[in-house]
Amino acid sequence: MAPTAPSIRAGRRKDPKCAKATAPLAQFRAPRISLGAPVPAALTSRSPFHIARAFSQATGLPPHAYLESVRMRRARELLRSGISVVETALAVGYPDQSHFTHRFRRHTGFTPGQYRTVVM
Repeated sequence: MAPTAPSIRAGRRKDPKCAKATAPLAQFRAPRISLGAPVPAALTSRSPFHIARAFSQATGLPPHAYLESVRMRRARELLRSGISVVETALAVGYPDQSHFTHRFRRHTGFTPGQYRTVVM
């Protein structure tokens, strides 16, 4: 079974406004989620830096690393279901197959093609 994205750390005090701003990362439904967008900060009246620190304290990972882990989990699901590497790359928000392959290999140790061969 493939590992899942990191969960929220137990015992940490959660800022409800930061939780509201960072929830879209955990849900990851849209292929293009921008970490630089001012929307979460505007919705919560918190600075982007405050949100990033609160997110890191809650999850143990900075927002970008967490988003990449969520993307990789989704990519593994798509590859297991038989979706092509190019379609998977675009579905999880990478601009091209080359960039996706590089990040996937760094994250899993396999290229997407090797991963499909092993799991299928």
